[in-house]
Order: sequence, then structure tokens, then C-alpha cells
Amino acid sequence: MSFEELDSRWRQRHPNNSGIIESLGAQDEEAVAIEAALTENLRLGRFNLVLAVDRINDGLRRIVEFMNDRTSADLSVVTMELRYSKHGDVEMLVPTVFGAELARAKAQKAGTKVSWSESDVHDYLETHWPSEAPVVARILDALRLLPGLSFVGTSAITPSLIARWDGPNGVTWPFVVYTSKQPYLRINFHWMTALPEADLLQLAAALEQLPGSTVSSADVVAKKFKSRPSLPVATVLDTTLAQGAFVAAMRALLTST
Repeated sequence: MSFEELDSRWRQRHPNNSGIIESLGAQDEEAVAIEAALTENLRLGRFNLVLAVDRINDGLRRIVEFMNDRTSADLSVVTMELRYSKHGDVEMLVPTVFGAELARAKAQKAGTKVSWSESDVHDYLETHWPSEAPVVARILDALRLLPGLSFVGTSAITPSLIARWDGPNGVTWPFVVYTSKQPYLRINFHWMTALPEADLLQLAAALEQLPGSTVSSADVVAKKFKSRPSLPVATVLDTTLAQGAFVAAMRALLTST
């Protein structure tokens, strides 16, 4: 299947007839990277097969074990049990997953990279973007001691890293470090909607003041706090003052909630 055919089927099922890229809110380099990754995954038959059921029985467990044992490392097969539960007026589906550890072990045994690590990001920057490498390192080092903040590798085409914050309102993902074409930090307003809008607006206002920044408080509000502006490392975060301002803005956001 081509990307265009998959995108067409996606549009048929989407209530607003939005394509894959539009549904993800991807733009510019990220949109190109997503389409390229999807095209390659379709060509190679590389995907995750999830069997959603109301109950996982022994027969299904054996099928998942068999398929993970007999298929290539590019195919992960897991089953997810969605058990109905009700407490008072609250109804929920409680998920239980089987097979994920088998698929991951298969991929690791075959030498397939499951996701990048922070060291991969730093090594890639040192090799391809030596001027920007210390800037990213300083920003991450300045933020890593914040309570609840950690950095998680992604499975993007080139090494990348996403900041995860386990706060009182749940998990949010404040920003991503990307290394494709040029290193930049993408601010994930769309993944911080659980935080107070006043705090998010304060973050946007602080980032708007950085010389060369394209972050716009008005745009963030107009897009209902679901925008994803980018801060190029080489042109916006290239000074100690700008790096300090970025760190201070993130600290203010993640310690005020």
C-alpha cells in the first residue's frame, strides 16, 4: 500500500475528512519526516498489530506468542484486553496488554532499534552539528533536576528526544529536541492542554521575547493552545541569555502547577 492509499482510507474514516498529516497537526520538516517514515514502513511491512478484545484467553496468548516467534523483527503482535468496569456513574475500559515484552525482546535480539536514547542524540549532534551540541546539552542539564521531568528517546528518523513531565495533572510532554536538517526544539502546546491556560500563555509570552523567535502568543490563543512552534537552536537559542530565558520559562511552567 502506498502512503497516498493509506491517507485516502484515513480520510474516509475521519469525521472531518482530514488526512494523516493534518490529523497529527504536523508541519514543515516533521510532516515530511512522518510521510517518509510511513512510506518506508509500508514498503517494508513494518508495523505493530494490535488485537483488541474484551477478554484474553489462553488460545489468543498462544497465537500472539507463535506470531512473535515466527515473524520478522519489523512486525510486533500484541493483544489488548479492554475490560469494562463501572463505579457509580463512572464507566471505563481497563486495558491489559499481552505480547509487548515478547515483541520488544524479538526486536532487541534482532538488533532492531526500538527507540533512540539521549546519548544517541548527543552523539549525533556532536558529529553533525558540533556548534549546536553544547547548547542542547546545557539546556537539558539545566532542566533535568526539575521534579518529575525526564527525557525519553523517540523513534524518529534521526535521533530525537522528548521531555516528559509527570506533574499533578498527569503526564505532559513540554518539548521535543529534533536533529533533522537543523537542530530545533519544538514546543508542544497541544500536549500540555491539561495545564492551566494562563500558565501556557505565560510560557508563550516568554518565548515570544527571544530574539528571532516565531512563537506568537496571539497564534497560540487562536489555535486554542494546540500549536507546535519551533525554536531553531542555531538562530534562536544560540546565546547564553536565550538559553537561560528558555530554561527559566520552562521552570516557571513546571513549578507553578
